[in-house]
Amino acid sequence: LSFFAAWLAFTGLSILAILLAIRPLAAGNRGLWAAIALAPAMLPALLLGQVSVLWAAGLVAVLAALQAGWPVLAGVFCGLLTIKPQLGLMLAIALLAGRQWTAIGVGKFEMPLAYMAIAAGGQRCAHCLAHI
Repeated sequence: LSFFAAWLAFTGLSILAILLAIRPLAAGNRGLWAAIALAPAMLPALLLGQVSVLWAAGLVAVLAALQAGWPVLAGVFCGLLTIKPQLGLMLAIALLAGRQWTAIGVGKFEMPLAYMAIAAGGQRCAHCLAHI
């Protein structure tokens, strides 16, 4: 993909992710939809291709899964969100405070699996780039 096509795909997926994540929490609340769309950090993050929109979508998905009573799914999202260790610590403290033991247990085991998958893909990508 060209840079523009990759940016367009990443931006589109980021918007889709935040919309899907906020949907269960914002059912019928137009003010919340407007707040997300008009948030001051949203436009620069999308224009610059930052992962903060995806991270925010994951965090909202954790909250939606916990509210719906799906702690295992919340734990999977928490494990994926630990790409930023300082924010992963924040999630762990929040889950401990909420006594979400199932989500903590799933996140603990899912996080190393996610890192191994990323490492395996990263080695494959590095191998491909070496031959270009």
